[in-house]
Amino acid sequence: MMISPPINKKIFIVMLLLALMSWAGCGGREMVTRTFEATPIIRDIDSIVNDLENIEAKVEVTQNGKMIVVWSQKNGSWRWADPDDPEHYVIHNDEEGTTWEIRAGSASDITGMEGVWKARSPASFLGKFRIFAGSITEDRVEFRYPLGKISIEFLGPRSLPSKMVMEEEGSEIKIFEYTYQDVGDVPDGMFSLPPDVTLQ
Repeated sequence: MMISPPINKKIFIVMLLLALMSWAGCGGREMVTRTFEATPIIRDIDSIVNDLENIEAKVEVTQNGKMIVVWSQKNGSWRWADPDDPEHYVIHNDEEGTTWEIRAGSASDITGMEGVWKARSPASFLGKFRIFAGSITEDRVEFRYPLGKISIEFLGPRSLPSKMVMEEEGSEIKIFEYTYQDVGDVPDGMFSLPPDVTLQ
């Protein structure tokens, strides 16, 4: 007398046969695994200018190897330093709402005129080209503007600009390089008047 296999075993055998038939029906071919690339992050000049304006850091910019900008910023306060004269700088303290220009140990209150100096910031300079650049999905972008062509590399911290090349017809190629220091660790004292400064 033949003993029937247990029900569970029957179910297993049936499922195994179905799986083999399905595989054979495909000609025994390997299953194709699809891979999907991650969607690239799309940015524009506006968002980059905003990130550059809000990062806590000291940013130095050179043009063809010559220092042209020394800029420090933190929580809305900023400091512009004259690259040609260490005794000349401007500090804006956002918490106090004051702006001072210091030259040779003397400080002048220029509150209300800070826009003239803030226009020298790295973010303000980059912002001049916001209407010409489209979407940015790579760590480098190139676009044209009325006077020529600009290419920008975004290899700085938080994918901020690290290098910008301006090519204008009939002019020397301008290479701007950005260096970031004290990222997230700018001293508060950078935006306060030193005690040995004379107020005018």
